[in-house]
Amino acid sequence: MTNLVPSVVLEGVAELIEQNGQDPVELFRRVGMPEAALFEPNVLIRPEHCANLLELAAVECSDPFFGLKVGCLQRFDIMGNLWLMARQTETIGEEMQLISENLALHTDSMTSYISSDSPSGKLMSFEFKTPVNPQSLEQPLTRSRVQVSELALSLTCNEFRRSLGRDLMPDYVQFRHAAPATDRTPLYKVFGHRVFFNQDVHAIHLTSEDFSRPKTQGPRSEAAKEIHKKIHGHFNPPSDWASLSSVVLTGLFGC
Repeated sequence: MTNLVPSVVLEGVAELIEQNGQDPVELFRRVGMPEAALFEPNVLIRPEHCANLLELAAVECSDPFFGLKVGCLQRFDIMGNLWLMARQTETIGEEMQLISENLALHTDSMTSYISSDSPSGKLMSFEFKTPVNPQSLEQPLTRSRVQVSELALSLTCNEFRRSLGRDLMPDYVQFRHAAPATDRTPLYKVFGHRVFFNQDVHAIHLTSEDFSRPKTQGPRSEAAKEIHKKIHGHFNPPSDWASLSSVVLTGLFGC
């Protein structure tokens, strides 16, 4: 069911709650989250409960950047099979296009699309839905999506850095919600200083150059190709050893 997601999407949440001196079991209970989701990655949970948990944790931990920090702890592999498909792509642009087009395989609570807003780059937009059904109304909803939106964009930008280099920053980032009343330094560390608020959509803008750059990691990256060449050059294997390099690459990159 696409209106449920595996509890692996909460990776890092309980640990961050504990680091702030709060009880994750209590917070999970207050938003209607099964306690098993704390310990097992494949417990099916409702996305709106995840969003409510992030908002509650931000309040109880007195940390307006709670979702932002969770995004820095996670990786795209929380998307399961969708990530296995996406990691076969050669550029960030191809990867994000594939994820945007197939995001419904992971969840129907979020949509994403990529548009060419100008010749200078691409705008990746994110929309977060609030389902209304008997199950979602069992617990009162905050309706706020500040934490989940900052988590999603933080996670995405950090994934860009893993693929294109740790110094990469987006051209700019924008949010629908208002600017925080507190110091914005945590946001600037993740997104750079071009962060805009009260916009019509949550979005990340990448330059056309970054959008088309080959990824530095993954099974199709230059690093993987170099290892493949070195293995063949060193062993010069006979035909019955021909699969050796592919076995090694599978272990290293999953290709």
